[in-house]
Formats: sequence, structure tokens, C-alpha cells
Amino acid sequence: MPSIKQLQNRLLNKKNSLNKVNLNIANAEKSKNNAVLRRLNQEKGTLDRDIRKLERRLIIEKKAS
Repeated sequence: MPSIKQLQNRLLNKKNSLNKVNLNIANAEKSKNNAVLRRLNQEKGTLDRDIRKLERRLIIEKKAS
């Protein structure tokens, strides 16, 4: 089981990645690049799901300790 600190670091990294993807999505929308936009939207969905999972695990770990 990862420690609470490790989970917090992973969560922070995922949130930073999500911010970068959101910026790239904005740029792709400006340039109307549909192929890149589609890939970035998929990546955003994956990051959203990972963030929710990590937040749940972090809550469970905090309650257990």
C-alpha cells in the first residue's frame, strides 16, 4: 500500500498534467486541429478518471490511519 504522501504526490502530478492538457486543448481548438483535439479529449478523460480514483484512495487511507 502506498503511503498518504505518495498518493498526494501522484494526485498533484495528475492534476498538473490535466492543467497542461487543458491548455493544449485550448490551443488545438484555436487552430481547429480535430485529430489532436480528439486525442487530447481522450487523455483528459483518462486523467479525470485517474484523479477521481486517487482522491478516493487518499480518503480511504486517511480514514484508515
